[in-house]
Amino acid sequence: MPFPPLDQYNEAVQHPQLAFSDPALKAGKVKCNPFSIPIALGGGFVITYSVQSQGKRYAVRCFHRQAGDLQKQYAAIGSALKSANLPFFVGFEYQSRGILVNGEQYPIVKMDWIEGETLGMFIEQAYNNRAQLTRLVSQFRSLEEALAKYGIAHGDLQNGNVIVDTGIKLIDYDGVYVPPLPEGKGYELGHKHFQHPKRLATNFGPKLDRFSFIVIDLSLRALMEQPGLFKTFSTGENILFSASDFLDPSTAPVFGEVRRISGLKRDVENFARVCLAESNIVPSLRDFLAGSGIPAIVVRPPAAKPDPTLQQPAYIGAFDVVNASDFTAVRRQIGNRIELVGKIVEVKTDHTRHGKPYVFINFGPWKGRVAKITIWSEGLLKLQQRPTESWVGQWISVTGVVDPIYRSRKYKYEHVGITVEGSNQLRMIGEADAKRRLTSVNGSGRSTHGDSNRAVLDEIRGARGSGSSAPRSASQSTRRPSRHQTSNQQILEKIQRTSPTRSPTSPPSLGRTSGPSHGARTAATSSSGGIPWWVWVVGILVLLVAFG
Repeated sequence: MPFPPLDQYNEAVQHPQLAFSDPALKAGKVKCNPFSIPIALGGGFVITYSVQSQGKRYAVRCFHRQAGDLQKQYAAIGSALKSANLPFFVGFEYQSRGILVNGEQYPIVKMDWIEGETLGMFIEQAYNNRAQLTRLVSQFRSLEEALAKYGIAHGDLQNGNVIVDTGIKLIDYDGVYVPPLPEGKGYELGHKHFQHPKRLATNFGPKLDRFSFIVIDLSLRALMEQPGLFKTFSTGENILFSASDFLDPSTAPVFGEVRRISGLKRDVENFARVCLAESNIVPSLRDFLAGSGIPAIVVRPPAAKPDPTLQQPAYIGAFDVVNASDFTAVRRQIGNRIELVGKIVEVKTDHTRHGKPYVFINFGPWKGRVAKITIWSEGLLKLQQRPTESWVGQWISVTGVVDPIYRSRKYKYEHVGITVEGSNQLRMIGEADAKRRLTSVNGSGRSTHGDSNRAVLDEIRGARGSGSSAPRSASQSTRRPSRHQTSNQQILEKIQRTSPTRSPTSPPSLGRTSGPSHGARTAATSSSGGIPWWVWVVGILVLLVAFG
């Protein structure tokens, strides 16, 4: 069934007594930003809200994409985790009719809120703390042994799904495998920077986490010996290794650097073999550390010095890579987790009515239809460097869920973008790297220029004054065919050469050259959709001939 988009969920949860069926949630209050807009976390299949109720905090996960038989999955997962009674999991309850949106009931997962930092945010602060990393390595090895004992796999171990406090906790159970579920029938492929490059839905089973455990363990041990690698290779979405590195370890600089660390040469060479082998023969972490069960794959040794004349491998993002200067493209991703790449045009600093500072980083003049980055006071406290005017003109990469459009009637602007809550969400990058990201493959394995015809038509309709601020449903906004894709730019240019000028109320997409956009329609167009008069005449003549 189609699920509501983010803006409809946002509207519903602002009235918890009407939206939720759960008594505790009915009496709760959803965490909002200073503009009183609910804060939505996550992405992928779900969006997550924080609800405070009767002295307790809950994570409420609302689905915006179908992921198999949710009720059957969560019933099996809940039963298996309760039986195992492992300390790494969080109490949860699947509610098939948990939330009311526009008169329809939809499922939710109500989870206990766990305090602590995500793995990504924790490593951002502790990458040079050997004692903390040593403890983290031990905790992950204990986790691996416990899951293997019960035949359980999380399915998406990564920076955002592990909470680090005194111990580690796992969240997001949409891809969890437990023995009652059938093997080989998965619905998601996990975070690309932590998954085998050849992972398939048929890998769904008890061995699903093996590659992720090796990536995490090897990365943490490398940082223990050489903390400086973090500044060189961390993107905020990985630890050290990325999806593009797994494809060709012999040319990936990170493999060469880790290989030079004393005591890690054997393991990084074995890891390269694991990357190049099939995804169903990954050894367990215990076997990997013992040097057994390693695929017999011949790996070319990395060059002593990288050849600067060789072209860099294509960038593989964990999520769709979107040009921040293209307002319509960003708007189309509302509710989705993306990587936003763009050149900073403005940095605006101000205070809320309660005196708390916040920053807007704009990718265009603020009085217009622009994408932006929002950083409230809580996020600013977690940044190692506060944004200033010196950032203007620099390129930046930001990952996060795209917030609904914010409109100001007073100042006549429309803004859409990402809210930053931690320093691991953004990275300053060079212009060459920005262009490489924007012209390579995205999180779905497609070219970022290879959008579907449907998306192109949506953009054209939006430019002609439809007034739509978001996709009608999550299923519509994420449905993109993987074949017969073509360039938006080429299609739009062709249409612009043959179609009438745009409506005065709809300026063209930012950063895109087009014909006149603010003039009146030409005399050759009719009042119904801009169809030339002669088309109507020909149509009438054809009908007269056909029906005599």
